[in-house]
Amino acid sequence: MSGRGVGVAGALFAAIDAAQKTWEEGGLWRRPTVRLYTWRLPLLAAAALALVGAAILAVPLLVLAAGLIAYPIGFLVQMIDADAGRRVATGYATFVASAFEPLALPTLIPRLVTLVAAAIAVVLAVSALLPIEGRRRRPAHRTRGFWWARATGVPWSAAPGVAHFQAGLWEVFRGPINAKAPGPAELSRRYLELLAENLGQPGFRELVVTALDLETRGDLIFAVLGEERRPAYFHRGSGEAAPHPRPERPGDLVDLAGVGRDQALDALAGAMAVALMTEPHLLAFSPESYWKGETHRICDRPAAVSRLLHELAVAGVEQVIVVSAAAERTAPHRLNRPYGTLHARLTDDLAAEEASAVRDGVATQSARFRGVFLIQPGHNPVGPFDFKGAYDERSDRFQSVEELVDRGYEDAYRQFIEPIVGSEGDDMESKKLKVKSKK
Repeated sequence: MSGRGVGVAGALFAAIDAAQKTWEEGGLWRRPTVRLYTWRLPLLAAAALALVGAAILAVPLLVLAAGLIAYPIGFLVQMIDADAGRRVATGYATFVASAFEPLALPTLIPRLVTLVAAAIAVVLAVSALLPIEGRRRRPAHRTRGFWWARATGVPWSAAPGVAHFQAGLWEVFRGPINAKAPGPAELSRRYLELLAENLGQPGFRELVVTALDLETRGDLIFAVLGEERRPAYFHRGSGEAAPHPRPERPGDLVDLAGVGRDQALDALAGAMAVALMTEPHLLAFSPESYWKGETHRICDRPAAVSRLLHELAVAGVEQVIVVSAAAERTAPHRLNRPYGTLHARLTDDLAAEEASAVRDGVATQSARFRGVFLIQPGHNPVGPFDFKGAYDERSDRFQSVEELVDRGYEDAYRQFIEPIVGSEGDDMESKKLKVKSKK
């Protein structure tokens, strides 16, 4: 099993024969509360305070705008009772006069707005002073920077998504027992012990996933391989004469069954970190590793599909099934209306990057394998961050993530099982008939 981005989560579950935990009824992708990314709490608090300040500034306008209701009401009442209509109009005029007295709104509004602005400044200052999510292990000299950069930081947090999949993995391990979940390092060790001890058993598979190391500007490959493949993969010879040349950079490979046994969930957290939108995950290497205990920042790289396929070929894989949710647009009249929001821009950009990465990876690496089979939808309105689903303009209806999971099953059956597995079965039957006829 192999993956990048959120595909790392699917690979982690499938490698230990728990893939059904993601797609079954009540599974991780079918829960209504699924939301893998949220706005950071300091920014949400600052935005809420800014709305309060805007509402306070709008109070004088609302007082004056109330005249659009008070005077027509007074006119209608005056047609029934002239004195009552006059009292309505006079009362409103008196209210406006009292509201704009020197000690009323002209004094209260500036004070309240100043208090709100001070509260916003305090919230941002506290967010600048406190360690940013995941930075508790980072040395002090690496947390320095411009104060305004520390105050605002990145807009999103990937913590809810990481916690969502970690809780799903813990459900696999704890079973019916209601025990407290261990820390990420302990859960990683339990996960890798289970995987390493059962490799070769039905349902358990070798694992290769990736994340981008911002410190070395190269891909990190996290892998768990069987004993017969492991030495040749992690100790590649040097030179072209060697069966598998070394990776471009030393330290690219992390043996999750060895010194990297505590870092399976680090690979997940790094793969879910979106560049520029979330804080990179901090990966603390083991002192016994190549990096001698250094702490590196890691995040996802959509174009890593080609590197993953390369690593699978080096590991001895002969056939690959590539599964992607990014739909190709190779025909005219398939344009969507751009909404211009941050969410829409990021969704369009990331979906285009993933589609291009899959296409380029399959085109450049397919010669390394005996067979490469691609499964992807012909049309998918649900973007990478549409956790509550999305409105499909082409069919004029709403499509949920649960429906996307069902469509993915149908695509796999139509694009792989029927034409590939079914045709091989037909070929085997025809060969058996020929043998029987010869006999």
